[in-house]
Amino acid sequence: MGGVSLSFLTPFAGLVALAGIVPLVALVRARVRARRMRREIGLAEPARRTQVFPAVALAVAAVFVGAAAMQPVVSLDEQRRAMLRRDWTAYFDQFRNGGGVSQPRPYLLVLGARKEQS
Repeated sequence: MGGVSLSFLTPFAGLVALAGIVPLVALVRARVRARRMRREIGLAEPARRTQVFPAVALAVAAVFVGAAAMQPVVSLDEQRRAMLRRDWTAYFDQFRNGGGVSQPRPYLLVLGARKEQS
């Protein structure tokens, strides 16, 4: 369809997401140390999902922070912008000049099928 593009104002700021590696490494080191200690005193390992969730949460947070730091911008070409302007102008003119919608349009379904008025 075209007309819409995504660009980043500061693409190199996405490297901020790499800072998320530091807490992941710290988490892995803490898990290894805890596993060693549990083995020494004879405790059972905790459920795997309780260990995976924090790592996944840290990774997702790092990705979101990196994406926000890159400052994504959505751009419209002139044809798409004119089409949206025309649609919105017609929409608001309908309410400004006509005083709103007095009756629902036939294609609107409100609480099931619409009965035809005679």
